[in-house]
Amino acid sequence: KFQKFATTFKEDKKIILGVDQLDNIRGIPHKLASFERLLTTYPEWIGKVFWIQLAVYNSEAKTDTILKKKTHEMIGGINGKFGQIGYHPAVYVEQAYSKKELVALYRRADVAMITSLRDGINMVPYEYICSQEERCGVLILSEFDGGAQSLRAGSIAVNPWDISEMADAINIALNMSEEERSER
Repeated sequence: KFQKFATTFKEDKKIILGVDQLDNIRGIPHKLASFERLLTTYPEWIGKVFWIQLAVYNSEAKTDTILKKKTHEMIGGINGKFGQIGYHPAVYVEQAYSKKELVALYRRADVAMITSLRDGINMVPYEYICSQEERCGVLILSEFDGGAQSLRAGSIAVNPWDISEMADAINIALNMSEEERSER
């Protein structure tokens, strides 16, 4: 299902991907605020870029209903403000997926954004990097993420509390040449 979903986006459209557990340390609202800031500050991206946010549920953790509601409201706000007929810039998916399906999305994504608000082990940046083949996507990584030390050289490091910095980092990533992406 995600393989088919990943191919529904035309190649001339850019995709930013977030894959996170729905909890307060992953910074999902911060990411969404930075995407909204990107579209406000750089309106040339309207109609050309999509945000896909996958919410992964941890069966052992309680779902944060306040965070879930806030996320839904932010997605609706972005789509209401910047959406057009045939274009809804923010896509939010809450469902289980296989590794194979996730790899298809990783391979299609031009940018992956990991915005942990505090240190912790997060395998998503490594999965994204390992899934890259010819596309050479760009990783935007929180300086607080557990993998930031080892992945800093090949990623764009951001402070997830600085929404403007993250919006600028997204713009840099989206504008990065193929040569520069492959060097990272």
